[in-house]
Amino acid sequence: MRPLLAFWTLCLISPAALLAQSAAWAPVEGLRLGERVEVKLFSHRGRIRGTVEEVTADTLVVLHKRGVATLDRADVKRVRIDPGRKSKFGQILAPTLTGAFALNTDTPRWNRGADVAYMVGSGYLLGWGLDGMVNEYRRKTIYEGRRR
Repeated sequence: MRPLLAFWTLCLISPAALLAQSAAWAPVEGLRLGERVEVKLFSHRGRIRGTVEEVTADTLVVLHKRGVATLDRADVKRVRIDPGRKSKFGQILAPTLTGAFALNTDTPRWNRGADVAYMVGSGYLLGWGLDGMVNEYRRKTIYEGRRR
């Protein structure tokens, strides 16, 4: 009785698992041509950033700076939409705020110029780091694959 129950359970679960796998690839198939993506692979090639040339049920074709890559679905670990725009908000706001802070401190006049320069430079680096974190957050993962 148990082998029969296990057989029927597998017969019911297997198609559901296949449907779940094909549904996971559906957002990748919905990508527009020319859309910027970042693809991470299981193989030794690592990461590819480029634009979508073609998408089928089994492959993803990406145009990148070294040429055209045809990626098999089984080798794709993750697909992210890459906005391609870098935010400059932090690189403008942080130096402005730190420079204003340096001007308002109570230091001797001969030392204030060096303080402002140091604070603006530090603020730029701080803003650059914050923008990097924001840009990483803005990338949207649309597919996560499993090693088969």
